[in-house]
Amino acid sequence: MTRSALKPNISIASPKQDVYFSRSVSKAFEIIALLGSSPSPLSLPEVAARTGLTKSFAYRLLRTLETLRQVQRLPVNLFTVPADDFSSTKKLTEGLVQSARDPMRKLQMQFRETVSLAATLGNRIEVLEVLDSPQLVCMTNRVGRILPPHASSLGKVIAAFQLPDAQQRLLANYGLLRITNSTITDELKLQNEYTEIRKNRLAQDDEESIADAYCLAVPITDKLDHVVAGISISMPKSRIVGNDVLRKDIASALRNASETASSAFKHLVP
Repeated sequence: MTRSALKPNISIASPKQDVYFSRSVSKAFEIIALLGSSPSPLSLPEVAARTGLTKSFAYRLLRTLETLRQVQRLPVNLFTVPADDFSSTKKLTEGLVQSARDPMRKLQMQFRETVSLAATLGNRIEVLEVLDSPQLVCMTNRVGRILPPHASSLGKVIAAFQLPDAQQRLLANYGLLRITNSTITDELKLQNEYTEIRKNRLAQDDEESIADAYCLAVPITDKLDHVVAGISISMPKSRIVGNDVLRKDIASALRNASETASSAFKHLVP
């Protein structure tokens, strides 16, 4: 998915179909749906880009919704829905875990490696669920771990699809720290990799966050086709190095898991 594909795909009547149709009201509801489906608050430029509005028009709608207490503005000029709204972060994360659990189990049983789920929570990418490998020698992960958006496969596959403002917040919050000798710390090189990730819908971590480890990850999308989470498989590099067939099999299975989890999430979360 390219960034141009991040625009919401909501089916609504058009002015040509209904003379009483109000574009402003329609866009206001679209903004509420957008903010409600996002696990993290969004900036004005992000709201404008994802709804196809000018920043001035988007701001007028946001200000109106804020006055009506349908939208909450945070001190750092980010917008979200009130915490008690149907789409609270807790409900979204629970929905992601529920949607991804079955395809994650299938991946774990097929490849006998560690499978993880992570999502954007505020200005960080956090692990939500882990199914450990049954093998004695394996990679481990833990729920609650904060992932580097420039080094881990999950961090990269989520960060790559974010709009520039959100992506920069993720990177600034973690920093381009060198974790291993293979970690990407050059921003231009990282952006080139993000481009490839968006093209292939697949990210890899080749000893970039942990020495002697190899991981592949795919994105999970919400009902507006925004990337909000990701699923990964992690293993010792020795089990995959030089085995192109295994890598292709894992990538294919991950993409199937991505489609299954995304579809379930879209139907589960209103």
